[in-house]
Order: sequence, then C-alpha cells, then structure tokens
Amino acid sequence: MVDNDGLHPDTQTVRGEAELSAGGHDFELRYMEGGGGKSLKIAWSGPLSSGWLTEAPPVTNLVLVSNRARAFRGNLKGQTSARMIAFGLPGGVNCAYDAEHGSFPLAWHGDFIDAAGSRLDRGQNYNLPLGPQVEALVAGPLLRLSRADAAAPEFLGYKLAGAQVVLHLKLGGARCDQTLEALPGRGLKVRTVFLDPVPGELTVPEGKSGSRKLAAAEAADFTLELPF
Repeated sequence: MVDNDGLHPDTQTVRGEAELSAGGHDFELRYMEGGGGKSLKIAWSGPLSSGWLTEAPPVTNLVLVSNRARAFRGNLKGQTSARMIAFGLPGGVNCAYDAEHGSFPLAWHGDFIDAAGSRLDRGQNYNLPLGPQVEALVAGPLLRLSRADAAAPEFLGYKLAGAQVVLHLKLGGARCDQTLEALPGRGLKVRTVFLDPVPGELTVPEGKSGSRKLAAAEAADFTLELPF
C-alpha cells in the first residue's frame, strides 16, 4: 500500500488506499533505522471515521516502582563506573550499586529513574535519578576483608526477589549473598549471609563515614542499616 523507504526526516509521510471487505484483516509493517532521530508512526482511517483512527502512543522514559523491586543498567548522572546498576525498592528507596568496586555510591528517596539517557541519542547521555535529593551513600566496598591488600568483592550477579534484591558475591574465595531491603523514609537494610566459611575479619561501614571491625565468627550472618 505504501513505500516510505530510505533515509528521510520523520515529517515525510506516505499515504495509500485499499478496498477491504468487512471483517478483520492482517497487515505487515517493515521498517529500518539508519541514523539521526528515531521515529515510527502508522495510522489508518475508514469510511465510518471522521479522521485518523490512531494516534501515536505516548512514550514515557520513566521507570517506576510499585510493589516489586526493579533494576536498571545504564549510566547515571553523578557516577562514572561502567558497571553501575540502579535498584528501586518499594517504599521509595533507591540506590546505585557499583559492581566493579562493591560500593553503593548514590541513594535517593522517591521515584526511581528517568531512562531517557539510554533511550535517546543512542544511549550517549546520563539517566537521571528521580528523587528530589540524591545523596552519597558508601564510597568504598560495603563488604571487605580487613587486611591491607584485600580486593573488592567479586560480583557474580543479582536476582529480584519480590520487594527485595539479592546480590551474589564472592569475597576472599567465599561465596555470600547480600539482601537489600527498603527502610522507607530511613534508608537501606543490607543483610549479608556467607555460604562458605568467612575468610577472615571484615571491615564494614558504620554511620556516614566511620567503620568497624567484625570478627569472622560474627560475620557469617549480619545486618547493616545504611541511613540516608
């Protein structure tokens, strides 16, 4: 019916006509995109209509959270790591996790993410946290061995578990899970459970800038609260 092939602005449109019998009809739409902006629209009218029967559907770039946790991979304004994952938890508690360094550099209350940076201009822009105030949370590794040469935990993956997020990690050769749970209006609760023997004394955050030691015997299953 119509052929609008080739590179052209989205203001260039083509119309066609076909005589159809009463009832349902299948149609096929083929498209290509080769540069510049990205736009695709199709509309149709019939003998009983007063104009086009369709309108372009609204496009939203907002990623919101209701009763289940959500994850978003992509650049965030205010961070530079290539392995950043944002997690949105029910209750308006959101954080950014740096899988390269095992840290939580950003946190905010309110809505989750404006993902326009990943969806427009070939993902070259930053995505914006939607909270009214984005705060620094934990700059260094949340979980680390106390010895001076200790490396950041190895990130093995994550899963969304209803309203919670579970991070799968390995520290000093020992596997552990960290469960993230929202504390609405207060911050983030992180429970760490080792699946293998704890490899040594840990250093964990305390407050905004302090830290404390945790003996291996205490570290098999412990919980931290990260206020923001």
